[in-house]
Amino acid sequence: MFLSGLACALRFLPQALFYIALFGAGAAASPTQRTPSDVVREFYKAMHEHRFKEAWALTIYKPAVEGLKRTR
Repeated sequence: MFLSGLACALRFLPQALFYIALFGAGAAASPTQRTPSDVVREFYKAMHEHRFKEAWALTIYKPAVEGLKRTR
């Protein structure tokens, strides 16, 4: 059976989208791991820049600061 170029492309489109979603999500889901030293540097940099909520969100206290809102 002869398929035109468009019909052939449409036949393989679901498979292509599946593989793009599968491998694309895997690459995006694995960000670079930060070392403890990196986190400490980011924490103190944020504290120095008066970004306290962001700094504390880097620590185990993240749940405590998630609901906080800026008052000024």
